[in-house]
Amino acid sequence: DVRDACKGVAPFRVRLAETGVFGGKRRGVLWLRPDVVAGDASSLTTLQTRLCESLGFETPSERKRSLPFVPHITLAHFESADAAKTAGDALAWAPIEFDV
Repeated sequence: DVRDACKGVAPFRVRLAETGVFGGKRRGVLWLRPDVVAGDASSLTTLQTRLCESLGFETPSERKRSLPFVPHITLAHFESADAAKTAGDALAWAPIEFDV
């Protein structure tokens, strides 16, 4: 249950300020990076692990891929990383903060 997964994770504050890009020539993803700005810095990773366990998904420590998990919020998918970067450069984004 998602509510049970969230129990025991102390509230924390997140700031969304920086964009990033994943991908390559055939696929691009524009995303926002959440940064913990108040509370336990490991809270976001702890919450993500507990949610994965609760929902039956692979946790970051169980990942078999060579790349580590990067906490992010996907904004859009593009045909290439270059297209995603171009969109990100044109994005007028004002940082926001909120409590989790």
